[in-house]
Amino acid sequence: VAIPTAQKASIVGTIDLSTISGISAALDGLTIIITSDSGTDTCTFATPANAAAVITQLNTQLSGNATAVLVGANKVALYSVTQSASATLEIGAGTANTALGFTEGAEAAGSAATYEIPNTGIVVTWAAGTYTAGDVYTFTTTAPRFAACCRRCSPCSTPRTWRGGSSFPS
Repeated sequence: VAIPTAQKASIVGTIDLSTISGISAALDGLTIIITSDSGTDTCTFATPANAAAVITQLNTQLSGNATAVLVGANKVALYSVTQSASATLEIGAGTANTALGFTEGAEAAGSAATYEIPNTGIVVTWAAGTYTAGDVYTFTTTAPRFAACCRRCSPCSTPRTWRGGSSFPS
């Protein structure tokens, strides 16, 4: 069974940076505010020469709270450092949002490493860590049980009918 790895939170901008005419002047002095589960950073661009320089400036100013890479057609992708269901990213009110294709308030969350056991409805969530192929991991489960209602237990919310056609007292 292949267990998927936990995922980082990620947000991808919609603008191809190679289409920004005069990217250096277009982004100079503009800011992007990124909040992750690790902290908040405000990145201010200083005449980036090209798309790669945009990424370099972002990663230099993100203080280890998130990372930036170019994906697809020169679009900025932001990733949380945390790789789990507790990973989060949010775009703040930066002045470079539109130029980079981000929307203020856009949010993303990471995901846990989970596996649904087929035909059972049981979802196993794996804790963060290193798992070795070929090792065996075990756990125990308890089957669901039927709880019958009787007059000796606390009264049911709905009266039940029994043999004589009467209801149990409530």
